[in-house]
Amino acid sequence: ARDEEILVRAAPAERGWTSGAVELEPDEMRGDDERFFAVWIGPPPAVMPHPALGVFTRSAVDALVDAERVALGNDIAIVSADQATRLPALLIAPEDPVRGGAANRALERLGVPWRLGTVRRGTAAARAEGVQARELEGVTVSVRYQLELRGGAATDTLALAAGEPWIVSGPGYVLLGSPLVPEATTLPVRAAFVPWLSDVVSQRLTEGAGIVIAGAPGSVVVRPPEAEALELPGGQRMMLSGDSLAVPPAAGVSFFMRGPERVGALVVNPEAAESVLDRYDDNGLRARLRGRDVRVISDSARWRTAAFDSAPRRPVIMPLLLLAVVTLLVESAMAGGGRAKAA
Repeated sequence: ARDEEILVRAAPAERGWTSGAVELEPDEMRGDDERFFAVWIGPPPAVMPHPALGVFTRSAVDALVDAERVALGNDIAIVSADQATRLPALLIAPEDPVRGGAANRALERLGVPWRLGTVRRGTAAARAEGVQARELEGVTVSVRYQLELRGGAATDTLALAAGEPWIVSGPGYVLLGSPLVPEATTLPVRAAFVPWLSDVVSQRLTEGAGIVIAGAPGSVVVRPPEAEALELPGGQRMMLSGDSLAVPPAAGVSFFMRGPERVGALVVNPEAAESVLDRYDDNGLRARLRGRDVRVISDSARWRTAAFDSAPRRPVIMPLLLLAVVTLLVESAMAGGGRAKAA
């Protein structure tokens, strides 16, 4: 039914990166009849959550194990930053601020260029882009460490809180600037926590995988630091440079390349909002109109009153009188010219 989510399961024999599309029955809005996707197919990543992280993280991992999205093992650690000893790892800020110094020493030993700074308190909404924007929608942050970048290493900011980096990533690590407890953030108690954890483990921390970046045609997205080229749907390669790239104008899937290896995917689909034909509310319509004083009126009687009572208003009687005088003069001149010609 409309607006219902559909879970599509597929089990292709190939391993590695693959792409596809989901098609709907055509309707009058043809732009959303086909949606492209890309996935990396491989064995479930083996993860090991640290016992000290608490019930929410363990429950999320158990749910992913039951769904065969991950397996228990020692490939990827999920651990508090102060107790981390190896990468790849999902690094969680410690609950006790006293452990911040130990966490920073562990980050330095692991070669992670971020450090935990001042503890900031006060509720702020989490902000992200792409797939994580949906997963983090409605998530708030009340306790977080200020994340400070040391050096010029290539990193990626996955989410912001109060305009500052909150979740960051790089080769072999993802660092979360808050403890995974409800007192610090609502993330672990939301239903989206499980798919968020799955995406982080499978896309950011699994060897051989990479990230999927979603973009609308013509928009600009951040280039993954490991990507050297973009393999377009037709097979052509476009070399990449700089920190960003323009999304191709046509819908489809392109792959990020590092040498001969695919290291991620760029999925291009029209913006979903383009097919939403709902009316704007007053605030939305007002924001679309340019002007110093924009008023939105739904009642026809009030609209007529506002249209004729708008101020300031210039009188129109004088321009009309001048127009009448000019018309009479032109008519007289034309009549006089006609009589002279006849004589």
